[in-house]
Amino acid sequence: MAVVLGVWGVCAGGCVSGDARAVETPGVWRAPGPFVAGEVRVSGLTRLDRRADDEVVLVLHLEVMDQFGDPVKVLGAVDVVLTPAASAGAARDAVRWSVGFTGARESTSYFDPSSRTYRFVLGDLPGWALALGEADARDARLDVVLRTPAPGGSDRSVRELRAQSVFGG
Repeated sequence: MAVVLGVWGVCAGGCVSGDARAVETPGVWRAPGPFVAGEVRVSGLTRLDRRADDEVVLVLHLEVMDQFGDPVKVLGAVDVVLTPAASAGAARDAVRWSVGFTGARESTSYFDPSSRTYRFVLGDLPGWALALGEADARDARLDVVLRTPAPGGSDRSVRELRAQSVFGG
């Protein structure tokens, strides 16, 4: 009994249990202190994969780092564009996806703790993209824009972080 009371007495003055700071307040967008996103990179884990229903999907892994180069979770949205290697119709043939994760639970659902990356499964690939990874396939460019709260900004100020990667053949 004395041990329990002793721990309670110590914690009553300064221990924090759970998430004491609001990560998300309805209608308000706030940067969570010094550990905000400072850089985004397309991870080498990004690949094409075949799902159980035989659909080929792009499994995008994004590394989001703070100013110290450590992985962080964020709130925000990501826009992804997959464009075939330079060709006459490259812009026309581009594929686009947008994924929002503005809630803490949403953000955590995309975060893969093993790889410490955000993992997005993107479907509806066109025929040219299905050939990526084959020996004679042309490369594609993967452009990513992560929009996340800006540090020290107003409640709705947004910071855009960009990454680009060559993917495929």
